Amino acid sequence: MRNHKNELTTQLARAEVNFLVLPYFFLDRQSSTVRKIQYRDVRIIDGETYEVLWEVYPHPEFGIPRDFERRLHRAVEYIISQLQRPVRNPIRLGSYANIARIMDVPCTGKFIQQFKTGILKMIATIIVTKKAYYNKAKRVWMEEGFHLYDKAVFTGEIMDDGTVADTNYLYLSEPYLQNINASYVKPIDYDFLRSLRPIASRLYEILGVKFYGHSKFIKYRYSTLCKLLPLKRRKYLSAAKQQLNPAHEELVTKGFLKSYEWIHIPGVDDDWYIKYIPNQGYGEIIDTPSATESIPELTSEHGKDTFCSAEVRQLLELVPGPHRSKKTIEHIIAETCEKWGFDRVARNIKYTNKHCRNNYRAFLAKAIENDWGLELQEDEEARREALRKKDQEARRQEKEIQQLRRVRNYIQGLSENEKDELRRQAIARLGDELKGRDEASAKMLIRSEMEKIVLERYDLLCC
Repeated sequence: MRNHKNELTTQLARAEVNFLVLPYFFLDRQSSTVRKIQYRDVRIIDGETYEVLWEVYPHPEFGIPRDFERRLHRAVEYIISQLQRPVRNPIRLGSYANIARIMDVPCTGKFIQQFKTGILKMIATIIVTKKAYYNKAKRVWMEEGFHLYDKAVFTGEIMDDGTVADTNYLYLSEPYLQNINASYVKPIDYDFLRSLRPIASRLYEILGVKFYGHSKFIKYRYSTLCKLLPLKRRKYLSAAKQQLNPAHEELVTKGFLKSYEWIHIPGVDDDWYIKYIPNQGYGEIIDTPSATESIPELTSEHGKDTFCSAEVRQLLELVPGPHRSKKTIEHIIAETCEKWGFDRVARNIKYTNKHCRNNYRAFLAKAIENDWGLELQEDEEARREALRKKDQEARRQEKEIQQLRRVRNYIQGLSENEKDELRRQAIARLGDELKGRDEASAKMLIRSEMEKIVLERYDLLCC
């Protein structure tokens, strides 16, 4: 049996929490065609009850992301974990050989093709969320559509600045990148993850998040797990056990789980609870210097535990090393966190770190009480907003460049007769604007008008 406690100390990756918990990669090999993944729930936010919806729509040509893409994404997160914050696009993934080494597979021609297809598949897959995806940077439950990745440039392709890519680059979507930089992540043992078979590996991702806040046990309905893994739900208990128990046994044998138990639900014949108890010492394994936030709850039943402790640990990570282990500091943080909330304590720890010259404890207590850090936070938010607008403008310009490239490629592919017809239409639309112009400027104006016609009539923006 693997000594999980001793071995889970190397090769840590920090995985974004939403994509650990929510279903995105379909694992059931018996289902060849998947039109979409859908997860529904009910969540209480600020005293109001909301229906939660998470939908994943695959591209018809590429299909739904599956286990290879899941493992590829975890490799990407391992690479991101080695980068300094804030992380910025594009992400330098490195050579094909480097990515294969991280995934622990041979770098063959087949792998290179799988890698490219997998990345493009995740770029093309659309996600629609209605209060299912938590954006920690904005502290909101999102209601919009987005992608996990926005763009990729493979080795030898042309970068936006016109240079040839020396390696593979990946552009993360804005919501996902924001959460990475806001440290909405959970440490996972990347070596251990790679050692597991698909369903066991996926269970490790889901249960690991939940064990972080509730270390005694977690109890899920089988039907809920099927939606989160996701897998096709089985109707009979014998089939359900045949589906999941090999993964359960693997996680017990390798030391992640202490035990598991199927529990009958009174009055229900086609659904069951599964109770998971983590192996002793698991909380110590994952208690690393990360800024993992208290994980928003999905439907599950768990043992009683101190849920605020995760936030206190996160706040203590902001305190300079010499003061972090002092019980008086921990007491102030725990007490004020409960009284005034996480945000107020966090910004005043940062304020104290910047301005305190002596007596850290007394300065911190006064800073939190008087909220001296509010102005500092507003300045930081103003700087982030300026960076956001700058990034938004850059993305807009990039989109326009891509649109223009598509239009020009489209026109270039037309026959000479089609080009002549398009040119006649452009000249007719320009009319008097061409009068008095020299040949060079007239050609430029006609070419621009041809491009406008293509955009208007062929709707290449949606291609």
